[in-house]
Amino acid sequence: PEEYRGKAVSAILGEGFKDASNLTKITIGNNIKTINGDAFNGCTNLTQVYYQGNLSEWCRIAFRTNMYANPCCNGASLYIGNELLTTAVIPSDITEINFAAFCGCTSLTEVDFSSCNVTTINQNAFRSCSALETVIFPDTISKIGAYAFYKCPLETATLDTTHSWSLTDSSGTVVYSFPYLVHKKSVGGRYIDLTYSEAEIALSEDMTVVNGDKYSMGTIVYTTTTVSLYKYSWTLN
Repeated sequence: PEEYRGKAVSAILGEGFKDASNLTKITIGNNIKTINGDAFNGCTNLTQVYYQGNLSEWCRIAFRTNMYANPCCNGASLYIGNELLTTAVIPSDITEINFAAFCGCTSLTEVDFSSCNVTTINQNAFRSCSALETVIFPDTISKIGAYAFYKCPLETATLDTTHSWSLTDSSGTVVYSFPYLVHKKSVGGRYIDLTYSEAEIALSEDMTVVNGDKYSMGTIVYTTTTVSLYKYSWTLN
């Protein structure tokens, strides 16, 4: 409701619907601005989420503490204004994708940032979007949070190749830097990754060579330690 006992409702409390295994569908009004941690944790049968506002308003919802604040977190189709969200054209007034904003959205197949000036995609933003195959990033992007595209079957991912990037772990330590990120289509794997070894950088058939350096999407390998890129934050240098 928009009001409860004469007071405006603008948030869903933490653990508000936790373990509501009988919940299969929910409608959320655009009066909701904040959803707190674990609000939908354990709602394993919640498969349809209807939001009564527009996409811009959805992008502004603050999902707090953990990804289980998002009602789609367990795997659900998202309807914006009763229309199934398959292609998300991020509106021009959005400059940041909030933490876990689309986490678990199973209906989403494409995200297009070309009409906006987004600079930051926060942690878990598109995590477990199990149908997401295409992402068109804006030239303005300067930071991609850890696990932002974890468990997304990306086939096409295009990022700016004109600047250098750093990968940072949860402590803020830069674990790897590379001069350019390659435009690479048909990634094929489940994650956007980069292949690196101490001796050389392995090539794939559609590898791009930039300024004499060879880069691909795969797995960062430091001798015997294998680390997947999606775990880290990406920051434009």
